[in-house]
Amino acid sequence: MSIGRHILTALAIAPDGSVAGSSDVRINEADPTHGQIAITLVDPAHRGHRLGMALKIATRDNALATYPDLRAVDTCNAEVNDHMNAVNEALGYRSIETLLELQKKL
Repeated sequence: MSIGRHILTALAIAPDGSVAGSSDVRINEADPTHGQIAITLVDPAHRGHRLGMALKIATRDNALATYPDLRAVDTCNAEVNDHMNAVNEALGYRSIETLLELQKKL
């Protein structure tokens, strides 16, 4: 059964064949002009080589090639993740809202 959501994923493969990172963008059939990056993740052993940037670019390029009417993509990140926030800023993302989440250590 289809729910009308398509997920396009980019993977970075390490020389040993393991996954070094991934990123995906989701597009809903109901509005193919708008996408959402669900996650961009780079294995700590492979950080510092601009893989997060490369993965976000790969998902964007794949999404645009697959959905030429795509006009906007949302992404989010924790305020404390300086590296990915710098990637988002370099790629032209801008803040449109702030979400406050609280955590309690048990």
